[in-house]
Amino acid sequence: MSPRFLHHGRGGNGIRRPLIWFSGFFAIGTALELILRLQAVLLIAFAVLCTAGLVFSRLVSQKAVVLLCMLSLLAGSGYTAFRDVVFVQPQSALDGTTYEVTAVATDYAVVYGDQQRVPVRISGDECDQRFFFKTLLTLPTRAQEIRPGDTITAHVAFYTPKASGTFDRPAYYRSLGYCVLAYAKETYPVFFKQTDHIPILSYPKVLRHAVSERLDDLFLERNAAFLSAMLVGDRSKLTKLDNNHLRKAGLAHVIAVSGLHVGFLIALLLFVFGRRLGSLLGIPCLLLFVLVVGCSPSVLRACIMYGMVLLAFLMRREADSVNSLFLALFICLLWHPAALCSVSLQLSFTSTLGILCFAWRIQQSLTPKSKKLPHRLKRLTAVFTASISCSLASLLLTWPVQLFHFRYLSVFAPIANLLALWAVTLIFPMAIFAIAVSLISGSAAAVIAAPVSAFCSYVWWIADRFADFSGGVLHLARGTDVLVLGGLMVFWTVLLWFGNRRQIAVSVPVLVLCLIGYGKWDVVRTQETWRMTCLSAGESQAIVVSQGDQTALIDCGSDDEWNAADTVCEYLDWWGYDRIDVMVLTALDSSHAGGAVTLADRIPVDMVYLPYDQGKRAEQFHERFAQNTCIVDDTEQLSSIGEKMLRLSAVSVDTCLAVRLTPAAETIWIAHSMTPRQLEYLESKQPLHPTTLVLSESYFSDDAGSIAKQIAPEQIILESGWKTAEELGGIPVISIKQTGSYTLTYTHP
Repeated sequence: MSPRFLHHGRGGNGIRRPLIWFSGFFAIGTALELILRLQAVLLIAFAVLCTAGLVFSRLVSQKAVVLLCMLSLLAGSGYTAFRDVVFVQPQSALDGTTYEVTAVATDYAVVYGDQQRVPVRISGDECDQRFFFKTLLTLPTRAQEIRPGDTITAHVAFYTPKASGTFDRPAYYRSLGYCVLAYAKETYPVFFKQTDHIPILSYPKVLRHAVSERLDDLFLERNAAFLSAMLVGDRSKLTKLDNNHLRKAGLAHVIAVSGLHVGFLIALLLFVFGRRLGSLLGIPCLLLFVLVVGCSPSVLRACIMYGMVLLAFLMRREADSVNSLFLALFICLLWHPAALCSVSLQLSFTSTLGILCFAWRIQQSLTPKSKKLPHRLKRLTAVFTASISCSLASLLLTWPVQLFHFRYLSVFAPIANLLALWAVTLIFPMAIFAIAVSLISGSAAAVIAAPVSAFCSYVWWIADRFADFSGGVLHLARGTDVLVLGGLMVFWTVLLWFGNRRQIAVSVPVLVLCLIGYGKWDVVRTQETWRMTCLSAGESQAIVVSQGDQTALIDCGSDDEWNAADTVCEYLDWWGYDRIDVMVLTALDSSHAGGAVTLADRIPVDMVYLPYDQGKRAEQFHERFAQNTCIVDDTEQLSSIGEKMLRLSAVSVDTCLAVRLTPAAETIWIAHSMTPRQLEYLESKQPLHPTTLVLSESYFSDDAGSIAKQIAPEQIILESGWKTAEELGGIPVISIKQTGSYTLTYTHP
């Protein structure tokens, strides 16, 4: 695609590819309305009046372009506002209300410990709504599985999701069509009624569930989870560590069902049935695929785009990929305007646009001009250059989205994709074939599943190896990182758009080397930084302290559905730590030590510091950690523990520990496990003078916060629980529930 793809045709008012202009500005209008609500209508109306004045004053030569853009901008904003008034606002008004309803399950429930969450449809008449609506209903787990079509009668409390850290939960659920969420009140009974006949529209969900179960029978756990995510979009079986490794290697898109998987499906149909019949079968298969994996915005975009390509072939017309892409975006926004908030749609759209705009130019520049190369070598070179070109072109336009939402980039993504995607291409059709054969013969399916397992293991090996590389992930935590990377990407984008073949060919290795070098420098910079991270672990506490290659863990809370051990392992793996030098348990109850043994079974722990306690749990810890246990029992003197560079010390009060951290000129006290009386006693024996004080939510009830006010830190971190607060007695408060995992960093302590 050349820079002329947006140019106007001949004549002053001609427009080439008007759909691109219309869909693009329709999306901008939608975004303005989602951000500004009804204020956007007034702004756009003012813009239309200004534009009309410019047009009639003859200062604008391309009148048709300007008018089309402004009208589409107004259409996007107006349509979104209409949907908001008719559907979103009435459902959002349910926040804080309780109704007795009979809901119909539309999918299978996902179990989280002693609770489960199931998508349901609720009649509007039961909740004073004009239309029926869908929501996610949280229920107690029961022995009998909930299936699509089952009815659930309960007293349901509605609530709007709140933002948690960098994860914008309201936008995420809104992009999926959920304006409010719900949970069954525990004080009332919940009645289930199993359906005798599953609704026809729910058959695709039953098919997805059956495929997932069949994969569990044919493959080992890790490979079955990988295939369930790739084939039917069920990512619930993947562990946090496996998700981490795929993200670090730049292979997360392999398990996020989108255009890649739709392309595999269409290619399989064309290969088996031929181009004509395959195209005819492709359109209903695309519809079935959307219903099976779910109507997520990214899947809907990909299926619409591929559907347009198939229709163009059947009608003997040339397919226009860019027009198809923008048409798919427009239909997605018509279906559900809030889909624009979907990160998956943003990544899918920008990735595809980047490939369409730049991949061919990169590949053309990297392909040797020599005509003497053997035919097979040419094909192999084409495959190599195509993979590298698509990865780099995709990176060009997706990096702003990744930066905004995730604050990191995978440095080795192009190389990992080059090594892994050929195997993924084979896995998709072979796994489908194995499932089909398993309906006839289990032994024959096992034979086909063997090479699929080998290919899956190979992809995991690639992900694990690249995830272990130092500097493989570029953490964009500073403003200078954004400026440097942004400037590099903008420069390379301009070069690709206007540069010649030689300039582009030289720039590709230079760009890759710059990213790798910047990643290595980021590792050195991280090693010099003292870091304390309060992890989000429900009602329990888990705090990781690190500098260089040294790590300390202060508490590892409850091992329930929040699973603090999993959270700690995920964090350590993400930052490249494979052991814990020091683990300090400030109390031996479930909120502070419930997951410690589970964690120690997964990752080596060199030394464990415990408070003085003669209970049964203390005996269990002594038995489990044996010689690696040290008791902190001095109630008068501060005891230094662990490595000097970590700067940890602790003091014991009764059966609890308070931990002091002293990075640079700062002083951080962690007194989460202590009661207000114990903290007051500690303050009387040893003035704390903290810069930061870490407390539990119990200090925010009644008069318990008076001792915190007396200590007067510069800030308080509310490490766990469900409370949110902005201040306590005039002291600013950071609530982990609101911020998500929170990190303090100091350089050269």
